[in-house]
Amino acid sequence: LTADTASRVRFVPNLNYNGSATFDFRAWDRTDAPAKVNGSTADITATGGSTPYSAASSTASVAVRAVNDLPFLQTKTLLTLNEGATATITNSLLKITDVDNTAAQILYTVESPAVNGSLKKGAAVLAKGDSFTQDDLDNSRITYVHDGGEALSDRIVFSTSDGAGGIIPATTYEIAVTPINDA
Repeated sequence: LTADTASRVRFVPNLNYNGSATFDFRAWDRTDAPAKVNGSTADITATGGSTPYSAASSTASVAVRAVNDLPFLQTKTLLTLNEGATATITNSLLKITDVDNTAAQILYTVESPAVNGSLKKGAAVLAKGDSFTQDDLDNSRITYVHDGGEALSDRIVFSTSDGAGGIIPATTYEIAVTPINDA
């Protein structure tokens, strides 16, 4: 690098890296400057004496702090089921991921429950304020039970948290009901 106010050394850590990192550097007297420009590399196997690179080197340290990555809505696919039927909501239909949290830490909170059926975790009906995890979806523990009425759709509104400050605000999950002959 030339020693002017526009020159910089930039450290770009790998994705989701945190901790300390170091790099070594040497002084350069620029006697070979016409051959070297910012962004180029140099062979510094020969140092000191009449070479343009100092014999001494130094080490710079960089501290990379961890940050909370936000959860990401990866999959939200319409659930379709027959009138009066029960269907499992799996991670192929609804999936939120977070690179720094496990599926058990990703928490869905029901903001507005289904009105034409019930959202269930096992045998328990989930009401407003109740929650389930991505792990529950991954392990097929969440079902929707249509009430058998003539409504051809339903919806559930939920918010999502990773437990470390990352949130996805109210998200609507749509359900389509296929009518069957009631005769």
